Order: sequence, then C-alpha cells, then structure tokens
Amino acid sequence: MPSNDNVIEVNLLQVISKSYKKTRKKFSNFFRYTFRISIKFFYITLLGLASILALYFYDTSRPPFYYSDLVLGSQTINSQILITEINKLNKSIKADPSILDLNPKDLKNIVSIQAYYYIDIDRDQMPDYIDLDNSYAIKHKKDTILQRLSDRFVVRIMYTKFLTSTALKELQNSIVNYLNSIEYNQNLNSVIKNNLLQRLEVTKRQYETIDSATKLYYRSFTETFIPAHNTNQLVFLGEKYQTDLQLYHQQILKLYERVLRCQEVISFTEKPVYTISPALYRENAEQTYKYFTTTNILLIIILTFIILLIFDKLLFPDKNKNHKSHVN
Repeated sequence: MPSNDNVIEVNLLQVISKSYKKTRKKFSNFFRYTFRISIKFFYITLLGLASILALYFYDTSRPPFYYSDLVLGSQTINSQILITEINKLNKSIKADPSILDLNPKDLKNIVSIQAYYYIDIDRDQMPDYIDLDNSYAIKHKKDTILQRLSDRFVVRIMYTKFLTSTALKELQNSIVNYLNSIEYNQNLNSVIKNNLLQRLEVTKRQYETIDSATKLYYRSFTETFIPAHNTNQLVFLGEKYQTDLQLYHQQILKLYERVLRCQEVISFTEKPVYTISPALYRENAEQTYKYFTTTNILLIIILTFIILLIFDKLLFPDKNKNHKSHVN
C-alpha cells in the first residue's frame, strides 16, 4: 500500500501538470489568435510596426539631450502658483518665443521647461527629493508625514547639446524675470512685504517695552528693595526677582528672534522670486528618454492589439463565436 504522503505527492504533481497544460494551451490559443487577426488586418499591423520603427529611428538619430536644474524660491508666493505658471510657459513658449525674449536659434535647442515640487520626508523644511513623477498625492495617502515645500521648487530645463552655456544662463534669467513680471505676483509680494514691515515695527515696539520694563525692574530692586529689607526677606525676594527676570529674558529672546526672522524674510522680498541655485551643471538625460521611448513602444503595441481586437469583434462577430466553441 502506498503511503498517504506518496498519494498526496502524486495528486499534487497531477494538478500541477494539468494546470501547466491548460496555461500552455491558453497562451498558445492567444498567440494563434493574435497572429490570425494581425494577418487579417494587415494594414493596421503595418501601421503599428511603422510607428514603432519611426519612434526607434527618431530616438537613435536625434542629438543627445541634457538637463539642468534651476532652483527658485519665494518667501511670499506659494510654490504651487509658480509651478503652474512655469508649466503654462512650457506649453506656450514654442508658439510665442517673445515671452522669454529668446533667440529663435536657441529656442530650437530647448526641449522642455518643467517645474517640480521639492518633497520633505521628515518635516524639517529641507528638500529630500524632487517629485519628478508627480506621485506625491499617491504617496501622501500612505505616508501623511510627506509634504511639499511651499517656499522653493525646481525648474528642469531639457535641451540639446547645441545650447551654449551663455544661452542657458540667459534662459534662467528670462525665467526669473518672467515670473517677477506677472502682475499678480508683484501685487501679492507687495502686500505681504507691507504686512511683514508692519509686524516688524510692532515686534520692535514690544521688544523695546519689555526691555525697558526689565531694566526698570532691576533698578527698582537694587535701589529700593535691597536697602529696605533684612537678610531673611532678601533671600525670598531674591528668588522671586530671579524668577521674574528669567520670564522677562525669555520674552525678550522670543521677540528678538521674531525681529530677526522678519528682517530675514523681508530681505528676500525685494522681488517675488529669487534664484537659490543656478542651473550650472549639465546632466545626461539619455536614460530618461530611453525609458520614455520604451514605454511608448509598449503603449503602441498594446494600442495596436486593442484596435485589432475591436475590428475583429465588430466585423466578424459570428466567426469569433464559432472559433470559441471550436476551441472549447
């Protein structure tokens, strides 16, 4: 008598074998069906192959692409507004080169100008990575600690090898000038700057008031309280004085830090947008474009198959039914 383990092993092998045969049969039927409709609708297949070849030859014959990252910042305008403006610019610059006042020859060498968010992964207000694939919304659902930085962003300039360093520098200046020339940005920057100046004046007055009160309190204690009380009372009053003085100093320090912060922000509000890091370094973008080319080829293959499938179902519905019954 065979053991239970052997019986189970034999049954498992039979199940795997049957499953493998069914899967192989399904794949075989799928490839035969795909080949059949490809031959039946030869012109559609030919058009798909022509598209793939055209994309491949374009990718291999074009000049190599490079990119440089321009980091911009603003203390008064949210990066979301500025990123939207840059991406609008990317769509309209080819139609109207005068927007950036560029040389038409240089414009031909610019592939794209795209703006992206900086992502902060630990809420320290420092950039950790660039959201190049715009996946923040999906990732934020899983990890709510992620946040977009609102005071800085990246402008990625893609161009061919024929764009000179001088032209790249002029392009950067033109982008910053374009953002600073938008009336909404100017008005918003002016309003926020005035609010900051008013806040600075109020904070300075608060600082001066508390500082004067601290000095008056110290003078009153040393000139009035000490001569008028005995030693035991001075011990108690000295402890109270130290506590009060410490509270005064804490308030003075907070106000002083607030004054410095206001002054720092105001120093960056002369214009709405400023350059944090210029696009100095050329990076090879070939890997990025090879990824896009491969993705597009796969999309063409899938789209061609879907069109073939639709034509076959619409033009030959009866034959498809007979084919299925025959296969089954």
